[in-house]
Amino acid sequence: LKKNINVKSEWINLSKSLDRVLAKNLTSLCDNPPMDVSSMDGYAIKDKDYRIENTLEVIDESSAGRPSKKKIATGKAVRIFTGACIPEGADKVIIQENVKVLPNNKIQIIDASDITNLFIRKKGSDFKKGQYIRLNKLISPRELLLLASMGYREFEVIKKFKISIISVGNELIKP
Repeated sequence: LKKNINVKSEWINLSKSLDRVLAKNLTSLCDNPPMDVSSMDGYAIKDKDYRIENTLEVIDESSAGRPSKKKIATGKAVRIFTGACIPEGADKVIIQENVKVLPNNKIQIIDASDITNLFIRKKGSDFKKGQYIRLNKLISPRELLLLASMGYREFEVIKKFKISIISVGNELIKP
């Protein structure tokens, strides 16, 4: 015998959602990454400066928690770390293994053979705002991180069921 069960939902904070069940499919509230970011540790430069033995002046540093406000001009570089925002004017990241650090805030390019990889993750390259992302209904640590990167602080989940078992009859005995 099948009966329709009215399943209720509730809104819950992201931090309390582990092992809960999503009530409905969700779309992203933001782009990920939210801006162009470096995919490697190295130096943000202009692509036209990417030549063997070229020497560049390092004018600033950019990390994920502290983006550089400097604009990259020809002959300049910004020390950059993975996940950091790409400074204005830069269109390439040269990985740190391909430079020699010189005195007086200078670097010299010692390997310019990697001409195809810019080492930049473009804004929205993982997913874009409004994009449906297929999630498992049961929220695991993986889904928890994905929901956070999609911009969710709270969302709707299925209310936990309350189940009672009542046993009656002569099968009950005293302990």
